[in-house]
Amino acid sequence: MDNTLEAYKDLEGQAMNLVFYDECIDHLIRIHRIIRIQNGNALLVGVGGSEKKSLTKVASFIARYDLWGIKITSKFEEKYFRE
Repeated sequence: MDNTLEAYKDLEGQAMNLVFYDECIDHLIRIHRIIRIQNGNALLVGVGGSEKKSLTKVASFIARYDLWGIKITSKFEEKYFRE
């Protein structure tokens, strides 16, 4: 995992300071498994600072996927979400 994190830093140009304890690795594997399934998706719920976004970035990097997100504004409508 540490080698993967170093590779991410080298390729993306941004360091990510993560500590890979057992539960963290379990969540990372789950996210990776879900996104590798055709049409796989997950809703990650938790308090801020629980590294949901960081683990998703690493899982996407391992799967060699591009990661993108939506930015919700006051004019955001359901049709934009569906796109």
